[in-house]
Amino acid sequence: MKTIFAKAILAASAVAAIGTAMVPAAASADELSNRIQNEQVRINQGLRSGQLTFGEFRATEGRLAEIAAQRRLDLCRHDGRLTFYDARQLNAELNGDSFHIFVDKHNAAVR
Repeated sequence: MKTIFAKAILAASAVAAIGTAMVPAAASADELSNRIQNEQVRINQGLRSGQLTFGEFRATEGRLAEIAAQRRLDLCRHDGRLTFYDARQLNAELNGDSFHIFVDKHNAAVR
């Protein structure tokens, strides 16, 4: 009796874990969109404050535009959803871009 009950709880928790694991993958498209928008705000703020030179602005804008284009392409390829691997790749690229924005805003070059 205890083993049947334990197996039922284990099976229910496995189903719940799989269900919750699917949610972040579906929500990752919106999450990445928010990150892209936040980085765009950081870039514009850096240009307005003079922390970014025009060249740094153009380079950073270009990287961000490439990431946004890749996100749109990945969404089109998979019927409006990002696969786990696509989301992971885009997130890694956004992490790198975020680092570049930070470095560009805090280096000695000013407008």
